[in-house]
Amino acid sequence: MRVASGVPGFDEVVHGGLIGERLYVVSGPPGSGKTTFCSQFITQGAKQGENCLYVTMHESQEELANDMSNFEFGFEQAIRSDGVQFLNLVTEHGKR
Repeated sequence: MRVASGVPGFDEVVHGGLIGERLYVVSGPPGSGKTTFCSQFITQGAKQGENCLYVTMHESQEELANDMSNFEFGFEQAIRSDGVQFLNLVTEHGKR
């Protein structure tokens, strides 16, 4: 089963979405769109009622919401929903 990414054009490139029940690592150089891609994916999951976890190593939830506020795909609403958990691994809470 394929899982829609919520990223315009991406699902067509990967033949209908990501394969479900797999772990994916998103990597690339600064400015390549990793944060935007992951934010769109999280938003898509939240809209579909999925439980989502956003893991970061540097930005706070507030910084991320502010960065994504320039886009109109609904990230701010998604990140504040009950279905999305945010974990910053460099905070004391994230190290536990």
